Amino acid sequence: MTFKVTHIAPDLRKHQQLVDAATTAQAQAWMEQLYGVALVMSAIRQGARP
Repeated sequence: MTFKVTHIAPDLRKHQQLVDAATTAQAQAWMEQLYGVALVMSAIRQGARP
């Protein structure tokens, strides 16, 4: 599945990326690996429902 993940860092920088992952937790963990701990984060599944 593909998720559109938005990560807002404590310094208020916004990062947005499409991430291929099995779950939202995995997609969010990937973004935290890239950009560090998030102040706010959301992951929204993209595409049609199965």
